[in-house]
Amino acid sequence: MARSATDPPPPTTDHGPSPTGPGLPTADHGQPTTNRRHTNRLPADSRASDQPITRPRTEQPPTDDQAVDQPATQSHADRLPTDHQAANQSIARPRTEQTPPNHQAADQPAERPRADQPPAEQPRTEQPPADQPIARSRADEQFAEQPRADQAALHHRSADRLLRQVARLERPRLVAVVVTALAATAASLLLPSALAAAADAVIGGHSGRRPVLWLLLVGGVEIGADVVGGVLIARLTSSASAWLRRRVTDRLFALGTRSPFAEGDAISRLTGDCVGAGGIVPIVVQLGSATVISTGAVVLLALLDWRLALVFLGSIPFALLLARTHLRNTADDVLAYQRVSGELASRLLDAVAGLRTIAASGTAEREAERVLRPLPRLNLAGRGMWRTQARMVWRAALLLPAVELVALTAAGFGVLDGRLTIGDVLAALGYVALGMGLVTQIPLLTTLSRSRSCAQRLAEVLDADAPDRGRLGLLPGHGALELRGVTVGTALTDVDLVVPAGTFIAVIGRSGSGKSTLVGVLGGLRAPDAGEALLDGRGLHRLRPEELRAVIGYGFERPALLGATVADAVGYGSWAGDTAVRGACRTAQIHDVVARLPHGYQTPLAETPLSGGEAQRLGLARAIVHNPRVLLLDDATASLDTVTEAAVEHAISAVLPGRTRVVVTHRTTTASRADAVVWLENGRVRAVAPHARLWRLPDYRAVFTEEAEEPA
Repeated sequence: MARSATDPPPPTTDHGPSPTGPGLPTADHGQPTTNRRHTNRLPADSRASDQPITRPRTEQPPTDDQAVDQPATQSHADRLPTDHQAANQSIARPRTEQTPPNHQAADQPAERPRADQPPAEQPRTEQPPADQPIARSRADEQFAEQPRADQAALHHRSADRLLRQVARLERPRLVAVVVTALAATAASLLLPSALAAAADAVIGGHSGRRPVLWLLLVGGVEIGADVVGGVLIARLTSSASAWLRRRVTDRLFALGTRSPFAEGDAISRLTGDCVGAGGIVPIVVQLGSATVISTGAVVLLALLDWRLALVFLGSIPFALLLARTHLRNTADDVLAYQRVSGELASRLLDAVAGLRTIAASGTAEREAERVLRPLPRLNLAGRGMWRTQARMVWRAALLLPAVELVALTAAGFGVLDGRLTIGDVLAALGYVALGMGLVTQIPLLTTLSRSRSCAQRLAEVLDADAPDRGRLGLLPGHGALELRGVTVGTALTDVDLVVPAGTFIAVIGRSGSGKSTLVGVLGGLRAPDAGEALLDGRGLHRLRPEELRAVIGYGFERPALLGATVADAVGYGSWAGDTAVRGACRTAQIHDVVARLPHGYQTPLAETPLSGGEAQRLGLARAIVHNPRVLLLDDATASLDTVTEAAVEHAISAVLPGRTRVVVTHRTTTASRADAVVWLENGRVRAVAPHARLWRLPDYRAVFTEEAEEPA
């Protein structure tokens, strides 16, 4: 950058380029040490005290006017730009630049290519042109080009594998269900012959006591087996549904904030889909029993009279055609119905969460129209499903009596010929009814299709790629944070930042500049797309989540208070006792409010009227009670007045001395109390310096002015 005649000369002490961005100031602003890779203190040179330190950035090819007017880029954090230069430009350095010797750094500025010098000779990574997409890996390209039909087939296979796992969850209970089903099946097949024997004995005038007792025994076994089987199936279904909910919940938590599933859709999968997939065992058992009963009935009918069996077998092709048509026409409608139901639940949940906004804006009718917009598709899928069901029902209702009528006619001729008795006719009708039982169970095919669709939707969640779980423990330290080349979508781009342990940092920037994303990455709530976040020298992605959560406290602008009572909400996620909870509430300046509640800290949370500021202070108390190394506050005091906010910060400093604090704020008072300010602009760190030095820049002052003018 061009240096004016009045600008102070650069410091003579060289610190070398920092590989991770400029360090942050400490309270004493001590002298920097020569030949350090990380400069964690601002230079004490009074000549530079008026200039903000900007973050080293990846060097980009200069434009023509920049190349002509600007001789060289200063590569050290100690060489400060003027106020107007720092307000509009960042100091750039190439990532591959090597640390120069001290005498070279003191006497020679870093070379920068001019407009007439091609940058191809520089050891830097070429960036793709803006109009070309970023290259993807081979696996990503193959997955993107994979036909939709193949992806659907993969989901179907995953769903079937999940259903097999559900069926094998409790083998002893599954065996008991199968045994009771076999007992009920055997009793059903024996019942027609027992009825025939009892009828013939009574009609023939013989002693009917033994046949009648046998009939009662067979009927009792069938009833008892059905009752026991129903109880076992209910237990099996409930345990399978609970197991599926646990797995899906764990995966949704593992996906974290990057979950592709909307809240309402996730709830729909956790409730209806888990129950539907968990009921696969009774569906299969009933279909298996119906198949065995139908097959056995045909065999017994053939043993009674092969002519009757031949008449019955003539109806089998019609029954199979009916089942095949029903299953083919139902599967797509069932899946579409469930998907639209999940979308509708998601929209409804969003509307319920924003009831106050809807009422304040007077858009109730418009919001109702938005929520109910998927109803035509839901109606279409439901009509298709019920239309198929209705066709199956009336066709089955015609088929069953037609087969019985033909079988009864054939049995009548058998009675006239003397081959069959009256009891045999009753048995034949019973066998025909049992044989056609498989047709009456065709609605179970709809339930089976729904169960597979539920399993497919659950498999989509379980197959979603979740971040790898860290396996290492924490390193000893006091909460030093570092970002190295962090990029998160369009929110953050190539961010390098060092936060020394025990530093109070304020993060400011216009709306959409990436403040919340930055705090999320620092705390491990958001995994970066590129780069790395570190705590005390170890990557956050390598740490065990339970250890990471134990040393980082979070405060959010709109905290979600969880738990049955106020004390539960403050101690949520920790082992804190009553004393620690009360101390945290005193620090957050909320103890007096809680003490005035009807039951104090044991007041049910649902019966606790809280303002926005009181809810924020309870959220702060929850973050403090962890006694963390690092305290991250994402606009967590926005609803507090300035006096209360200052009291809270003073109390935190007294209760948690020497802890690292990163606070997203829109207030100049908070920024002025911080050791340093991280100024974000368009997803990049524009400058890191004390508030008093940055305040001299018009662009920095405009951040607070514009935010103050925005409606609350």
